[in-house]
Amino acid sequence: MPLRLRGADGKDLPFQRIETEHRAMPGLPWRFRVLAPLSIPGLGWSVADLGWVEGAKAPAWTGPAATADGEHAIACGAWRVAAKPGDAGIAITRDGKPFLGGDGLQARLDEDRFGSWGGMGEEPESFNAPAEPRERWRVAQVQVREHGPLRAALWVRLAGTHSRLDLELRLESGRDVVDIQARACLDERSARLRLVLPTGSDEATYATPGATLKRGPIGEVPGGRWVRCGEVGFASDALYSYHTVRGELAATVARATRYADDRVVGPEFEPWRPVQDTGESRFTCLLAPADADLGALAEELAQPVQAVPVAVRKGDLPRRGGVLDVSPATVRVLALRPVRGGVILRVHNEAAAAVTPKIRWQGKSLALGKIPGGAIRTWKLAGGKPKVVDLLTG
Repeated sequence: MPLRLRGADGKDLPFQRIETEHRAMPGLPWRFRVLAPLSIPGLGWSVADLGWVEGAKAPAWTGPAATADGEHAIACGAWRVAAKPGDAGIAITRDGKPFLGGDGLQARLDEDRFGSWGGMGEEPESFNAPAEPRERWRVAQVQVREHGPLRAALWVRLAGTHSRLDLELRLESGRDVVDIQARACLDERSARLRLVLPTGSDEATYATPGATLKRGPIGEVPGGRWVRCGEVGFASDALYSYHTVRGELAATVARATRYADDRVVGPEFEPWRPVQDTGESRFTCLLAPADADLGALAEELAQPVQAVPVAVRKGDLPRRGGVLDVSPATVRVLALRPVRGGVILRVHNEAAAAVTPKIRWQGKSLALGKIPGGAIRTWKLAGGKPKVVDLLTG
């Protein structure tokens, strides 16, 4: 089917055909879906036109190509991801060297005999990883789902006796990250499913509300949007409980424990009682070098770009534009709301050191001054030419 994709400037864009979200009426022209390189301003938009044009031929992609590397692997730039049925994990390399040690990215089912609130007596075994897991899951199925050139995707099923974890690992041209779409199907009792990353380090730095915190192997601990452990960076939109031990970083995916129960019992106890976290759960996560901007990557997971298909029509705004752009990523926007006579902008500097942020408001640069480390600042923007007229809080 001849398709043409034009960007906001009216020029043809290269694209990659990808699978539609469902299989209904796949032959209709308006059912096609594509992946394309677009630049979108902060808190902004970019209009692209996709249509059926007889004889249309998309420009060739000239960037680094994402490719399938045989039946069980994908590669792009410095990255390669591979798995075969029967493997204990997913092998991930960067620049030809193992990015994760041991068997690579793994799924593990651990015993967890404690109730909803964990160890009510602060028993060490309630927050420490067991010496031996209940099950070490293995690769059951592998399929290359996308072959590039803009993105390659490898679907891997890790499975145990009763449950499974499906991961679609994606490599995109020009992106130094392994993106992962995950779907867990859990049918267990008194167990905890963990995603295991052999990093070679027992110490990790976690994003926490308003700051970062370094912790050693002290058992299960809460974490925020991202974690840095050894040479590995990890971010997720849904996983917030971790531990480090024996050179591994493990993220809790689901916990099949009895609902509203504080007794310490095994899976055979009162099997008619319901347990939480069973069934299907979905999340996204990514792997990146430890020196990557994990805050910005985590924000992309939490607030992904939205693609909205609409009918062609004229509008009052330009085809490309933005409202607010703030950098660096350590400066987070906490509030942007209209008030009488202007707009309130509140930001937080998550870094320990002071920073002078670069802020563009409706296409114009604002000089709002230096923000101390960990501080929150609020301004009122007003007037025909945006400017700071009132510092509301210190």
